[in-house]
Amino acid sequence: MQHKEFGLDSASIGPLDCHGCAVAAQHYTGGTSLPPGPRGSVGYAGVRFCTGCGADRSGMPLRRRGHVRWNRCASAIYGQYPEVSHPIYYSCPMRIRAISVENIGGLVDQRIELPTEPLIAFAGPNGSGKTKLLAAMIGHWVNNIPAPREGETATSTIEVRLNESDRLALTRFQTEMGWSGYEIPENVSLIAHRSALAGSRRDSVPPAPSLQTFYDHSAFLQLSPGLNPMYLPAERRLLPASQAVIDLTQLADVANLAQIQSSRASIQNYGRLDDQEFEQFAKALCIASSLPDEAESESRNPISRIQWEEFVDTVNGLLHPKKLLPLTRSFPDQLRIQLPNGDTHTVPDLSSGERQALVIISRVMRAGAGHSVVLIDEPDAYLHPNLSQRLVEALRKGTGEHGQLILSTHSPAILDRISPSAIFRLDYERSARQLGSQSDLIDMYKNTGFRASALTQSEVLIVSEGDLDEVVLKALFPKLARASFSKGDGRANVVHRVKSLLEWDLPIIGMVDRDVNPPELDSTLEQHIVVLPTADIEGAFLSDRLALGIMVDQGFVKPPYSDVEALRMKLDELYAAQRENVIAEIAQAELRKTHGIKWPNSKGSDPIGRLRGIVDQKFNATEAEIEDAIVAATTVWELNKLEPWKIVRGKYILGSFASECTHWKSGSALLEGIAKQGPALSALAQVGKAVDRILD
Repeated sequence: MQHKEFGLDSASIGPLDCHGCAVAAQHYTGGTSLPPGPRGSVGYAGVRFCTGCGADRSGMPLRRRGHVRWNRCASAIYGQYPEVSHPIYYSCPMRIRAISVENIGGLVDQRIELPTEPLIAFAGPNGSGKTKLLAAMIGHWVNNIPAPREGETATSTIEVRLNESDRLALTRFQTEMGWSGYEIPENVSLIAHRSALAGSRRDSVPPAPSLQTFYDHSAFLQLSPGLNPMYLPAERRLLPASQAVIDLTQLADVANLAQIQSSRASIQNYGRLDDQEFEQFAKALCIASSLPDEAESESRNPISRIQWEEFVDTVNGLLHPKKLLPLTRSFPDQLRIQLPNGDTHTVPDLSSGERQALVIISRVMRAGAGHSVVLIDEPDAYLHPNLSQRLVEALRKGTGEHGQLILSTHSPAILDRISPSAIFRLDYERSARQLGSQSDLIDMYKNTGFRASALTQSEVLIVSEGDLDEVVLKALFPKLARASFSKGDGRANVVHRVKSLLEWDLPIIGMVDRDVNPPELDSTLEQHIVVLPTADIEGAFLSDRLALGIMVDQGFVKPPYSDVEALRMKLDELYAAQRENVIAEIAQAELRKTHGIKWPNSKGSDPIGRLRGIVDQKFNATEAEIEDAIVAATTVWELNKLEPWKIVRGKYILGSFASECTHWKSGSALLEGIAKQGPALSALAQVGKAVDRILD
């Protein structure tokens, strides 16, 4: 069968799905000559050409003024296309499938299998190893993975999937180097070791020499960009502009290679970003887009892997609502930024965060056009959350559908825009954990009240009953600055949220009030939920002589209450005034268990009388049963009247106490003032122990 367009035998054509469109492209594998290309140019053996959108093998569109450029594929980089006996099917470029680390200082020994999503994020608290994990990946290319634990040999293994072009390039590379007898399979393992005595060395599975040495050959990496990842460190400094002239040679692959190698070398140092790097690159790209074609130039590689129109579209998405304007006759050497009102200013007049983001996205785009893997440590560093969100979208475009972008980040703005199944939480003592599916995360949000940023970054999650808890606990326990809080809206809801979080094996502490009766918890929940010995957290303060002493010492109290005993006497009076309300609440709690009675409310006047009155309200409780519940509740009161804070909610008396005895107008503000002094309150001692157990 003859191909309808070129008259070739279909046996020599392998089917191919194009990256840029849904039209089947053609990969010619038979022989070394091809039909004439557009304008009579001659194509190369192994050329990949999409008849639908004109995309080359990296997915970048090659149409220009209606014509399609021809381009060499990676498998033809060393000259004549090697002999093959089967059609070649183009696939996604190199992708890291998994990373394993052993004996690296500051990292848990683990294997992390990466999902197929194009954007993957590692999150976690400071010091959990995010930066070291990225360094363990990119360290293969600089022969310098992170340092080992003392007396050990550090090992980093990245499991990589190669496409056909990369496999052929590696095979040709080892043939050129005089190595033979090694087949390059689709899935390989690249292994790096480091020890204090032996230094750094590389291995691979299979043990093909090309897999252990290709990192160091610049010419090979330039011609095989899919095997040459890009890396940017977290610590980046904007340096003064290094040049002012427009240099089109910076669009060439060799310049891009030098920049990538410089960035990778910064694993253990600062990444240095030229403050005019973006503008100089953009100027060169703008000029290159206006250069005319020559009839015999169609077979040459394009001057840049990225086109001006694509570049501007991505930059404008990052700067929205601002826009990047091209060079013009009126401004031949200066790019301008247009504001929504039509005014313009120069690129250097952007904020430092915007300029840094532009440098990052320009590097990623020029690399992402041919480089399959891009690793960035904290791309959001020094950026406003809104700019961080736009940067994520720009990075998605920059790496393309078939690239792999791997980030470490602290930013909620970034994490909340990434697929949950592509987010891994790193911890100090446990292997990285994948958050799960979108539906799983939605359920977790509903059940726990925590967002992805808290679930991935916080060192401990605290679920408690009230708004006051977070404020006073953070003041009492400074370590809780590393925690995220969620309000449970009641004891039962706190218990439910803790149960949900335990299913995800997250560091969680629940705190509930004793109320009039402590809750019943199973053995698992007892390890994660602290039950206060007081009816509520307000009672933890009001019952503690240390807290009362702080009120006196700090001058919080009015003159009639200038000593602790005077404050205690006033508190006893306020507690005693709650007697009938507490008895009614305890009795109602018992009737709720036996008869489902939820009314009347125990607050207000004559609560016991109102409870007795329900015998006429169509409830199935008899008068005797109600009376028995009241008698039992009275007994509970008598047993606890010397320590009423166990059954009387402190919040019921806090307002009266603050207004009558102190200079504070708000009871909650009074407790915050006490908490700032850092007293060791006995009722909260178990909370402190639970925090220390997780964080120490």
